[in-house]
Amino acid sequence: MSRVPYYTKFWLKYLTKTFDDQIPDEKYFELHKSEIDYYCKIDQPVSLEKGIKVRDINLLKNSGYTYDLYNILYPFREELSFKFIPGDVTTVPEYPAFVKSRPIDGKNENSVLLPLDSQRHFRFVNDRIRYADKLDGVVWRGAAYQEHRQRFLESCSGLSFINAGNTAVQKNGNVPFTKPKMSINEQLKYKFVLSLEGNDVATNLKWIMSSNSVCMMPRPKYETWYKEGTLLPNYHYIEIRDDFSDIEDVFARYVNDKPACKKIINNAQDFVSNYFSSRNMLNIARSVTLKYSKIVK
Repeated sequence: MSRVPYYTKFWLKYLTKTFDDQIPDEKYFELHKSEIDYYCKIDQPVSLEKGIKVRDINLLKNSGYTYDLYNILYPFREELSFKFIPGDVTTVPEYPAFVKSRPIDGKNENSVLLPLDSQRHFRFVNDRIRYADKLDGVVWRGAAYQEHRQRFLESCSGLSFINAGNTAVQKNGNVPFTKPKMSINEQLKYKFVLSLEGNDVATNLKWIMSSNSVCMMPRPKYETWYKEGTLLPNYHYIEIRDDFSDIEDVFARYVNDKPACKKIINNAQDFVSNYFSSRNMLNIARSVTLKYSKIVK
């Protein structure tokens, strides 16, 4: 039996008004306080010049974001005034606002994270291929519109152990380093899967870390509900330099170190397991909203 698409279930709930009003109690709030404070770092009262209400959310626009936002904020629909910035947010807003992503470094208190566009970003896999049975190589597929992705393709084009390709589409058809797309299952045949940030975070990071392959990437600059800023290099993933100049040496070091790679895979899978429960994510997101509602007026 096929699963009912998430957005179909959302509209069934919306049309029949069956969203629940559950807000976690104080005991739950205290139990998850460190997570809540990480997502919402504001600790002093703030006044908004203008805010919107839940009824102002346009469910026909930016649907991947607004569906999640409406579901999270539903218990606060009568009183809450808030700011919301959809899309790939790479700067910190002037006033506290709900966002999907924010810069990791610097003062980012006004960027209040919620699990938005979750159907795209929180994808996990059930990898049936053992690490030992995978190919000794690094794989990456993605649209290289950004300069740092193009730089990766240029710097690694002559390395035989890397299977990398640009899947971007351009009107003139002139796409450098183009290769056909690869499914997730095809990429999981490799021991190492590269994760490269795009406009903000890397969409493939979650499914890589849930697999039996090792994630390889530069240290992230942006974070989402996944708390990319808490990931530890060479513990949750293998770190490479921003200019990719050390990727050959790093690969040579780890490809023959199976115990180290297995430890990284286990650590990554432990980290990912915190995000398997959609109910738990919703409860924490509503606790974040509760904190926001008490501080931001």
